[in-house]
Amino acid sequence: MTEDFTLVDTHCHFVLEYGYNFNTVSTLISRAKELNVGAMVNISDHPQLFHGGVSLADRFPEIYTAVGISPAMMEGWSSEHLEEIKYYLQNSKVIAVGETGLDYSNNPTPEQRSSQHTLFSKQLDIATGLNMPVIISCSYAFDDLFAILRSKNWGKHMGVVHNFSGNEREAQQLLQTGLYVSYSGLLTRSPRLQEIAQSIPLDKVLLESGCPHTELPFPQRSTFNEPAYVRYTAEFLAKTLDIPIDYLAGVTTENARKLFNIEVPT
Repeated sequence: MTEDFTLVDTHCHFVLEYGYNFNTVSTLISRAKELNVGAMVNISDHPQLFHGGVSLADRFPEIYTAVGISPAMMEGWSSEHLEEIKYYLQNSKVIAVGETGLDYSNNPTPEQRSSQHTLFSKQLDIATGLNMPVIISCSYAFDDLFAILRSKNWGKHMGVVHNFSGNEREAQQLLQTGLYVSYSGLLTRSPRLQEIAQSIPLDKVLLESGCPHTELPFPQRSTFNEPAYVRYTAEFLAKTLDIPIDYLAGVTTENARKLFNIEVPT
């Protein structure tokens, strides 16, 4: 690296079961480090992905992983899967529960919403019981998300809502609950999010690629996203806030260190 700062991709998806092998991941890490992205949090959000995610984290010092069950698995989870989460959280490179949360984008039935609530609630209990941060996904479900957090007396624990796409009211409520807000490349393409970003304290902000399928930062064009592209989101946010990128990198990287208790290679 020629510049004296390091960024962290706090949310990416590459696990062996998705077709990434060690050589592919090594190449992605090299490309990321060329653009000052020095650490990545890989999300293993299905029990079938836990082992692969941990294997990557054990192999590469730049990679940490989170294990959790996404709301997409609302009808296929069991108590055994929750025990698997607890088991993998014993690994020092597994640094969070997630992603978990609520997803109403496909108009789930009341029964499906109830299953999502139960799954999310149980994973929050695991996170708080083990004093681990939680990585939350929320699509069109903020009111129910806040209701569940209130029922847990949230505010004494740490977590992040990744790929934030809500409104100003929802952003402020997240901050009031002590949660971080994470921006993906979507920020660079949404004037509404850019306006909201002006009111969110930088010490509550994280950056992510959401790779491989989350929207790329403007004006990048590619078939797949990758951790290196966090650099472009960081540059855009720094310009939006009228601050130097090295300052933004320093604060957001320290936020990642604080939330996930990770070491960031330089």
